[in-house]
Amino acid sequence: MRNLMGIFFMKYNKPAKSLPKQIQLLRERDLLITNEDFTINILKNVNYYRISAYFSPFQKIKDKFIPDTTFDNIFNLYKFDRNLRILFFDFLEIIEISIRTKVAYYLANKYDKFGYIRKDIYNQFFKYEEWFSKLEINIKKSQEIFVKHYKTKYTKEKYLPIWMMVEIISFGSLSVFYNHLKNADKQKISRDNYGVDKKILSSWLHSLVYIRNLCAHHSRLWNRILSISPKKPKKEDIWKNFPGNKIFTILLIFKRLSPDQNYWNHWKNKLYILINKYKEVKIESMGFPENWKKIL
Repeated sequence: MRNLMGIFFMKYNKPAKSLPKQIQLLRERDLLITNEDFTINILKNVNYYRISAYFSPFQKIKDKFIPDTTFDNIFNLYKFDRNLRILFFDFLEIIEISIRTKVAYYLANKYDKFGYIRKDIYNQFFKYEEWFSKLEINIKKSQEIFVKHYKTKYTKEKYLPIWMMVEIISFGSLSVFYNHLKNADKQKISRDNYGVDKKILSSWLHSLVYIRNLCAHHSRLWNRILSISPKKPKKEDIWKNFPGNKIFTILLIFKRLSPDQNYWNHWKNKLYILINKYKEVKIESMGFPENWKKIL
């Protein structure tokens, strides 16, 4: 059907399929199902549509599986991706808390504990009223004990000191907050702590917020092309030999932003173990170069 503007609209006519019919469809597409009860149990708990995101490496022709492909092959790829998300989420927590701390420490010592309320420390693009309106709502709704105690004791204060404020805003809000500081302050935070330009760190934070949201919503990391890809430091050769819109780039950011080398080594070893456990997974689809271990 075409509307008045000449745009076609299509109706979605695919019917719902029962579990036995889902199994039948997979078999019609030449997938080997060696344990039907196991497969049905998986499909009871993991949406067929979600599982279908992992079909592509096992199909050369759409809707036809490569001979001898089993449901176990697909489910192993799904499990790899699930465990990768868990690993990423773990490291993102370390980075996020560290960045919150560094931003709060710098601004508190330069501008005072309430200095972040000043309009003049932000650039012209910062939507000051909108951001602080959301902050007020967060403070009012917060169930954190430290916030309740503060509001009870310091009744004349509208806002929290910055070291409390950074603990109740989202990672996305923190990214926006940092990105709209004056250039000199952004540069001081990024150079002193991470040895990168302010624009690079802003880009990395934006990408990490995106990755965190993917992990929090159980979305696929394997084979994903990043919608929000991070900038690469142009003067550092190590970033040049792989695509910037793949997951491997995020690993280099993890390495750079890690607050502790020992923790990075420990986490990196867990990544090695995961990749070794699922050797059949082609990590090249995530942008891993041949010398990825050396790079990490």
